[in-house]
Amino acid sequence: MVKYSDHYSTDGNDRTAIADPAVLVPHMATTLEDATAATGPGVSRGIGHGRLRYKRSFISVNNPDSNDVLRMMTFHSSDRISALWISSDGVPTTATNVDVGIYTHNAAHDGALVDVDLYHSTLSLEDANDRLECFTGGVLTGLNRGQPIWETLSTGALSLTTDPDLLYDVVITFTTDSAGEGDLILEAYYSSGD
Repeated sequence: MVKYSDHYSTDGNDRTAIADPAVLVPHMATTLEDATAATGPGVSRGIGHGRLRYKRSFISVNNPDSNDVLRMMTFHSSDRISALWISSDGVPTTATNVDVGIYTHNAAHDGALVDVDLYHSTLSLEDANDRLECFTGGVLTGLNRGQPIWETLSTGALSLTTDPDLLYDVVITFTTDSAGEGDLILEAYYSSGD
């Protein structure tokens, strides 16, 4: 019997969980239990006991300038974002474009840029947006949903092979100057294995 946990690894890397083809084709192994034991069954922390969580950040902006950075949410590198939405009221009177990306987090809120448009590149906020999906508007695809953040960073600007055990900020960066005052909301569904 193939167990749910056989599809996930204990090291958190879901794609390498079933390294032994005998698990996928049980008749290749002496017994299925032998094949299961060889791969080390177990469910990674973020999958097996994770809870679907929700974060919401709201901010009012007034005449934002190009390269203004809004740090909206903080996540641990092992958290797994499955949905990311942005809503705006379309108030700015000129074309307003933003990138949605990721910076390192620190207590002074001035961590370094990691990937400015990991989640979305040149997103227009000139018109009102109601829960516009922005997870796949940058370098990520739907196949990256639910991956630990450190793995999604490997798709983008970094080449990580293990979880760095760091905090990251999801940020909105203005790419154009804008006139007027407007409201922005960023929402995320994610799982965390604590």
